[in-house]
Amino acid sequence: SFFVAGSTTVRSAIQWNVLYLASQPDNLQLMIQREIDEVVGKDRSPSWEDHENMPLTVATIWEMFRWRTDSTFGGPREIIEDIVVGEYSIPKGTMLLPNVRAVHSDPRLWKNPEDFDPFRFLSEDGTCLIPKPEYLIPFSLGT
Repeated sequence: SFFVAGSTTVRSAIQWNVLYLASQPDNLQLMIQREIDEVVGKDRSPSWEDHENMPLTVATIWEMFRWRTDSTFGGPREIIEDIVVGEYSIPKGTMLLPNVRAVHSDPRLWKNPEDFDPFRFLSEDGTCLIPKPEYLIPFSLGT
């Protein structure tokens, strides 16, 4: 069902995130906790708007989706008009199956793709989230 398909990816990403953060001796856990405490505090529940002020937390979530993509392949897509991609002609009606894991581990797109590095999604000074790269596709491609 749609409910199971949508929740399984998120559940898996959260499990990987918790496992990874628990296994690391570095300060990433503490940095994320500090950011959450500064933005949300301890007297209220987080709101959707809070994410705009938590770049490290969001970057860590993006990196978890990239680093441990739940599904190798995204959902199938049908080409609606003849197109050329690089040196390949793809006719209308062709079914494509995007290889999400290959995109997320491609060294032409990601520096050291095998490394868990949420800072790849932050500005040089670490204070701002960069725009989400178009090749970060944890939930496959759009329609």
